[in-house]
Amino acid sequence: GFTHLTDTAEHYGPGLALGSGGATLLQLARAYSAIVSGGELRPLRLGTAGNGAQIRIGNSHRLFSKLTTERLTDMLADRALRRRAFGRRNFLDFPFPVAAKTGTSKDYRDGWVIGFTPRFVVAVWVGNSRGEPMRSVSGAWGAGRIFHQVMRLVAGDSRQAFVHDKSLSVIRLCRRSGRQARENCPAHRELVAAAEKTPAFCALKHSGSEKDYERENPEVASPVSGEVYILNPNESAARQEIPIIIRPAAQGNFSYALAGEAWTPVTGEVHDFRRLKRGDYTLRIFDGKEITEEIVFSVR
Repeated sequence: GFTHLTDTAEHYGPGLALGSGGATLLQLARAYSAIVSGGELRPLRLGTAGNGAQIRIGNSHRLFSKLTTERLTDMLADRALRRRAFGRRNFLDFPFPVAAKTGTSKDYRDGWVIGFTPRFVVAVWVGNSRGEPMRSVSGAWGAGRIFHQVMRLVAGDSRQAFVHDKSLSVIRLCRRSGRQARENCPAHRELVAAAEKTPAFCALKHSGSEKDYERENPEVASPVSGEVYILNPNESAARQEIPIIIRPAAQGNFSYALAGEAWTPVTGEVHDFRRLKRGDYTLRIFDGKEITEEIVFSVR
């Protein structure tokens, strides 16, 4: 959809892969909306003109497959890797799933953050209208603080989780060999398609001192945000407990609470099984007094 890139490859050079061709905020917002739309690039509608005609930018066409969009989303929503890049406290850290990408142009002339939830795309540009450099304002810091406030505003209480297709599965890859990780491999996770040939298992010997990226926040394995549990009236309540499973962070003062209950410290792996009545529930993770994650689920 970037129809303005009409010069030769030599004109743009290899930097085009990093965005040196230039783009407007509207172009980028539309491109990222295609990821949310399952790979379909759709027109932007910007109200109506003076004559009553609808202002419409672009036409619909497919950019890539739905599975590709889900893998892109999984990469862009990796909170742990964002923390490695921007620190534990950053403007791209949310208590609900958000996919995001930052950008900073040469000499700090432009700062960008573009991201999305399953329902909303938010795109932010900061800079001087005359093209003058800013004072070391990066995209993650300058545009990031605006992005954070707007994303929280539009998301409100509608905080859906990203759900990937059943044909995609999670594997762990060794960061040293690029092959499937064994127990002692320093590894990262990745989504792969069922039809895709996965690499063999790593044959390197690791000392065990090279660990996975340490969890800086507790990881809620159950329930999944957006999950709905259905109670069976023909089964006993004891056999229909809702599992709350939380893996601890490497360090920190974390607690969890379900609905309005008292906080419970996360000092080790949590396996808490609850008999819950029908209703909507919110499980919150706290770092001190600050909420770091919210999991919303239902019992029906």
